[in-house]
Amino acid sequence: LQPDKAEREDAPNHEAQGRIMTIYPPCARCGETEENCTCDEDDDLETEEMEGILPAVSVDEQLLPISIVGEERYSKHAPRYSEASLVKKLEELGIGRPSTYAPTIQTIQKRGYIITETRPAFQRKVKRIWLKDNQVSQTIENENFGAEKNKLFPSDIGMLVTDFLANNFKDIMDYGFTAAVEKEFDEIAKGLKSWQNMLDEFYKPFQISVENTTKTGERVNGERILGKDPISGLTVLVRMGQYGPMVQLGARDETETPKYASLLSTQRMETVELGDAIKMLSIMNNGFVYNDLPVTVGNGSYGPYIKYNDKYINLTAEINILELNQEKMEALLSDVLSKPSYPLNLGEFEGTNLQVNSGRFGPYVKHKNLFVSIPKSEDPFTLTYERAMALVLKKREDELKKLLRTFDGYEDITIQQGRYGPFIKYGKENLRIPKDKDVESITIQEILELAKTIAPKSSAKGKKSPAKTAAAKSTAAKKKAAPKK
Repeated sequence: LQPDKAEREDAPNHEAQGRIMTIYPPCARCGETEENCTCDEDDDLETEEMEGILPAVSVDEQLLPISIVGEERYSKHAPRYSEASLVKKLEELGIGRPSTYAPTIQTIQKRGYIITETRPAFQRKVKRIWLKDNQVSQTIENENFGAEKNKLFPSDIGMLVTDFLANNFKDIMDYGFTAAVEKEFDEIAKGLKSWQNMLDEFYKPFQISVENTTKTGERVNGERILGKDPISGLTVLVRMGQYGPMVQLGARDETETPKYASLLSTQRMETVELGDAIKMLSIMNNGFVYNDLPVTVGNGSYGPYIKYNDKYINLTAEINILELNQEKMEALLSDVLSKPSYPLNLGEFEGTNLQVNSGRFGPYVKHKNLFVSIPKSEDPFTLTYERAMALVLKKREDELKKLLRTFDGYEDITIQQGRYGPFIKYGKENLRIPKDKDVESITIQEILELAKTIAPKSSAKGKKSPAKTAAAKSTAAKKKAAPKK
């Protein structure tokens, strides 16, 4: 901001009146300012174009290399899908509608066909050979690869199901099929096509495919032979079992009692190697010994574990099962068994043992039929007798505040204050108080009559209640006894 001399002299009280001046950099070729520069703008374009053009060469002209680099490179797989990129791909293929993307991804996740994982990077050695000044030098560097963050990976069962559907239902597994169905839905919505005809065109061929697959389709288990066990000489293979992917020692035609070992969550059927498979079979079938008692190693739905003296101990992610041996097992059990374990008996309170235990919702204090959760900020193993007793008394006080009414001779029947108002506690059942009754007016006889309306719970899933079973049998007997017309 620089005032002009004339403006400075004419300004009242000698106050400067400023004006903005633009300063241009000098020309890169001639060094002159923009006002004095005579370079043509086309020269700039020509210079930029010439930068990417090779110099003129003649026949038999010798080209001397400045340096030559030979680098070891590995091919890369296509990028893994995240949920966002998968939705974008579905949109490109014309599969589904925006409202169906989230339910579709959730369904295949719940069924275990895909899993969302963050996998760390691996390292590999990469060679680089340099030729410079007629001298050859070699370097070996580390390169990271395989790192993935919150990406979707197909599980073993997901790949087997996909292969089975692709082999037996090729038309439906085609991307174009789903996109064509979406167009037909649009035509039906506009009234250009009958939905009955559309369903007939789809279900009739589909039913034929299902029937043919049921008759002729082979069961897919993804069996892959890894090799021979050097000790027993039996075949070692990996396949899909009833409870997931597993390693098997001995084919059916070799032995009647093959041995099994479940694959770890970090292993895949396509990549597991013979050496790791033999180690797993040995560790999970032979086990170890500690204090003259057997120690069993297994892999369950919640991960790997060890069983010792009817006690199950979950193994943390830091412990590699394939590296377990007798020495490491003894050190592990010695460390685990030296720590206190549930249940912890703190002493007697009012003639009943005060106990600390752990359940589905975390550690708790148990006294008679009362269960009190231990706050997360407190260590259950260092909980004192006085603190446990205080938790029990506080729980009793809270229960008494909720208790509105009791009935003599009926200890399992009470009226309590709930979140949405008073209710009847009948054993383990919660009953609503009728609208024409209140807490003080309802009688024990009315509660007993109300309890009769509770539907009996079946002891097993899918098992009908005795009353329904009897009614069904009576109906069936009447149908049989009906005379023919």
